[in-house]
Amino acid sequence: MQNDIVHPSRGLGRMRIAVVGAGIGGLATAIGLQKCGHSVSVHEQAAALTEVGAGIVLAPNSQRLLAGAFGIVVSGTVRPSALHLRRWQDGSTISRQLLGAEASARFRADYVTLHRADLIDALAAGVQPGTLHLAQRTIAVRQDDDGVEVDFENGESLRADLVVAADGNRSLVAAAVGVPTVPRASGYAAYRGLASPDLIEELGDDHTAWLGPDRHFVHYPVSGGRFLNFVAIVPSPRDEPESWSSAGDIGDARAHFADWDPRVRRILACTDSVGLWGLYDRPVHDVLHAGRTVLVGDAAHPVLPFFAQGASMALEDAAVLSSLLGRATPENLADRLAAYSAARVPRVRKVQQVSYRNATMFHLADGPEQQARDARLGTPGAGDPLRDNDWLYGYDARDEAAVALARNS
Repeated sequence: MQNDIVHPSRGLGRMRIAVVGAGIGGLATAIGLQKCGHSVSVHEQAAALTEVGAGIVLAPNSQRLLAGAFGIVVSGTVRPSALHLRRWQDGSTISRQLLGAEASARFRADYVTLHRADLIDALAAGVQPGTLHLAQRTIAVRQDDDGVEVDFENGESLRADLVVAADGNRSLVAAAVGVPTVPRASGYAAYRGLASPDLIEELGDDHTAWLGPDRHFVHYPVSGGRFLNFVAIVPSPRDEPESWSSAGDIGDARAHFADWDPRVRRILACTDSVGLWGLYDRPVHDVLHAGRTVLVGDAAHPVLPFFAQGASMALEDAAVLSSLLGRATPENLADRLAAYSAARVPRVRKVQQVSYRNATMFHLADGPEQQARDARLGTPGAGDPLRDNDWLYGYDARDEAAVALARNS
């Protein structure tokens, strides 16, 4: 078996950087670092970047980064008319906050829904030719004062000035450099699927969440309106896998919502297959780097999907990290990585906390607490997702990076 040392092409880059994982965070980080002139390679264990996953949301805080920071345009995005919260049993409106032009004007970017595969395709097309290396499963990482060496299952190795761990919630890279990566179960799992676009005409193009006792149901159009994406959150005491490609039982999914509004049941009746994804996160560490290894996305801070910010946090990570490393050299690398951790940890902790809060708020049993929640969310000026989330949607990761650079200079 070969055990050659394979270096990323030096090109004109100031540092050799290897990214492990070709998901949203890994690819976006690679694009940002290449724009800074670094020599970057991306190493993905899968043999192909297939259409894995389902719908995701990009709120204005991440949507503005795609074109602004990374120069990426994604096909098939949909701009929902509103964020619509409904009652589980009869579909009555709890609150409906207009998005569209209002959100775009307020936050200088759109609130969009899309298929994860469309975003991955666009990001993969955005890295330089020869950057992406598939079928390279990482099996070992060793670092010293001068660099990091990564070994792959196929017998190849590489040495780089910096390794970016973008390999998910159970990151092998993070574990190898001493960062604990033991996920904590939320007690919930998500059935994910795609239904007929015919339902969009009936249900509208809102990003809709139906709230009910101990579970909720979300749907919105993706792929330019060719599919209605749905996510059904249910209690799960079992250790469900986290994989985007894990299959679920459509009969079980339907049973969980058998007494819900007929429109929810109709969505589940219009599909024959669903994925089943266990929902896990873990507390955010005080620092997101160790030596010459830095963590992004789920490898750094997995977030429960009850706030629709997982992909957005990965894109923010990529923007902040690539900005901070724009003029970095091996000599000042440690300071720049410390600045990245200082910038990102408070924000991702807050997002994680809100996600946990929603896990409780969305799933209240019918009764006084639920009635108080509905009244609060339905009162004009209260529970306004745009006003309440100014801190979230109005945030620009590039501004955060500029402040961190100023402190670091």
